[in-house]
Amino acid sequence: MKSTLTKMKLFTCLLVLSILLIGCSSTESVKDVNTEKDAQEDVVQEIVVAIEADPVGLSPTRISDINSYQTTNHMYENLFRRDSETGEIVPHLATSYENPDDNTWIFELREGVKFHDGTLFNAEAVKYTFEQLVDPDTAAPGAHYLKFMEGIEVVDEYTVKMTTNKPNADVLPVLALSTLAIISPESDQNQNLMEKPVGTGPFKFESWTRGDRVVMTKNENYWGDEPKLDKLTFVTVPNASTALSMLETGDADVVATVEVENISRVESMKNAKLFQTEGSGSYFFTFNMEKEPMNDFEFRKAVAMGIDAKSFVNQLGGNGFYSPTLFGPAVTYYDESVLGNEYEYDPEAARKIIEEKGYDQYELTLYTTSDRQAYKRMAEVTQAQLSEIGLNTKIEMMEWGTFLEATGEGKQDLFVINTSNSMTGLETMYGFFHSDGIGGNNRSQYSNPDFDELVFQARQTLDEEKRQTLINTAHQQVIKDIFMVPMFHSKNTLGLNKSVEGVIVLPNGVINLSEAYKQ
Repeated sequence: MKSTLTKMKLFTCLLVLSILLIGCSSTESVKDVNTEKDAQEDVVQEIVVAIEADPVGLSPTRISDINSYQTTNHMYENLFRRDSETGEIVPHLATSYENPDDNTWIFELREGVKFHDGTLFNAEAVKYTFEQLVDPDTAAPGAHYLKFMEGIEVVDEYTVKMTTNKPNADVLPVLALSTLAIISPESDQNQNLMEKPVGTGPFKFESWTRGDRVVMTKNENYWGDEPKLDKLTFVTVPNASTALSMLETGDADVVATVEVENISRVESMKNAKLFQTEGSGSYFFTFNMEKEPMNDFEFRKAVAMGIDAKSFVNQLGGNGFYSPTLFGPAVTYYDESVLGNEYEYDPEAARKIIEEKGYDQYELTLYTTSDRQAYKRMAEVTQAQLSEIGLNTKIEMMEWGTFLEATGEGKQDLFVINTSNSMTGLETMYGFFHSDGIGGNNRSQYSNPDFDELVFQARQTLDEEKRQTLINTAHQQVIKDIFMVPMFHSKNTLGLNKSVEGVIVLPNGVINLSEAYKQ
């Protein structure tokens, strides 16, 4: 009997001990699971982007360069946007529009949208933004894009009416331009948006350390799909080799521009991948038409025949292509009928013109920027080729913001530049060579009443066939009169960490990370 009791006590003890052990094990398992879950929730989804140059500023109404737009396009939004897949202009902060007549545009706006400062997006904000853009005191580089606007008025809280001075075929593409993004009226009146931006976008501003980085965080109250990223950082890295080293070490997740000589380096990285899309950008060599001898057609003709752009394109390794045009096949209103008006490479003929006209007696400055590798390379190549035909040119290298300011003021003789062709070829011609663009993107200071009239007529002609004919005539004049010498049309080439997905690149090279994430 005693033996049996002893056995029962032993069994009971073992049973209790087993239960305790199981309980402890179960508790530990739950604790481990919870710890792992908490760790996953604590992971901050951040993407770091390396860009070539510091933004000029962070207010869309006061900027005109791609490095600024790379940042502002994540914090501000437009009434319309260009679909990245189809290229169509579709409503965004606007929900619909109607045209009661050729000069009237009525826009219905999205309700329930708030700026990052908590104020409401509404018709008053749209009216305020557009009036600020065209106000001479703003000195907006993109003010000329709204030259067609006669007036803008609030119909009700979410309806705005715009009237134009003439019919205009490109109203919607203009409204999709980054420079026409909607700003917060309240914040604009109380702070400097160039330094502390306030928009309605999926990311909101956190900080900007000039010369270093712009940091933004997820907009928790965003009206659209919630961004997958918690944080987005744009780091200024002028040196391409340094940017690629950051990609290789994981200090950067995206390199916004990969030059041709660095493509193989990215492809060899174990943790990175190359990302390419067709681009709409065009790069060209051009002139200050207000100075001698640049205002002389024979000088420009000699330069055009002395630059071997095709051999330059061969050095790009498929990262660009040649077309003797201001805008290429990826851009609306391109028509191959304009081909055949270009001047073929003929250094002997160019040298003869230079000697006969005495152009070799001039000392010319060629402006470029050290912050854009493509610009730097173009300047060096063209300087060498112009030297071979007898022209004496000196390269003036400067940082990006200084370059934009100096060329805008017309200090240069010659310079290299590009257009992203962010909307249509018609607006590219209007912005870069129409008289209205002087002081803005018309850095050639070019003014020609005949050209102005062609562009003006094309912008107000709603008949598509007639408009295309006018555009072709104007485009041919750009080529024949040598307003610029085309160098190449671009592809957008990025370097990405292999974990990065969901990146969208618009044809103009602006990156959209609103849907991006890291696996």
